[in-house]
Amino acid sequence: MFNSKKIKRLSDENEELKTTIETIHGKEENIKNLNLVLKKMRLEVAELNEGKRTIRESIEQIKNQEESKKIEIVDLSRKIEHLREMKDELQNVVLSYTNKIENIESTIKRNDEEVLHSPKSRKEIEQIESHNLNLYQEHSETEQNLNDAVAKTKQLNDKEKTFLDRKGNLTSEIIKLEG
Repeated sequence: MFNSKKIKRLSDENEELKTTIETIHGKEENIKNLNLVLKKMRLEVAELNEGKRTIRESIEQIKNQEESKKIEIVDLSRKIEHLREMKDELQNVVLSYTNKIENIESTIKRNDEEVLHSPKSRKEIEQIESHNLNLYQEHSETEQNLNDAVAKTKQLNDKEKTFLDRKGNLTSEIIKLEG
């Protein structure tokens, strides 16, 4: 009997130990699984942090591009305003040359009529003709100056159009960056 109780107790103890070992083994498996899950989660967190850093850098780059484009737009606006002022000045110059040409033509016409319709001495006629020659020369120079001013105005118009186109493109790019 003593042996049988002892065997029974040892058998019960053996079962308890088996259960404890199975429990420990199950916990070890859970720990391994949890460690794998933890490792995967750490990798995911690292990937998310890298993605977040990349996104932050992209956002910063976009902000820098946007700021650069805004600065360029302000600069273009200033240049456009300056071009418009130059065009206004050139328009005044063109008007001045046009008026000068009209005055020269009118003076030449009056001089020619005076020679034809008023009795003049040979010397007076030569003076008028000499004066007319000077006026023709001045007329020619003024026309050249007028043509130069008109060409310069065209250049300024072309440059202004280029600046306005660039400004419009930059504005569109900023809208895309903000959107």
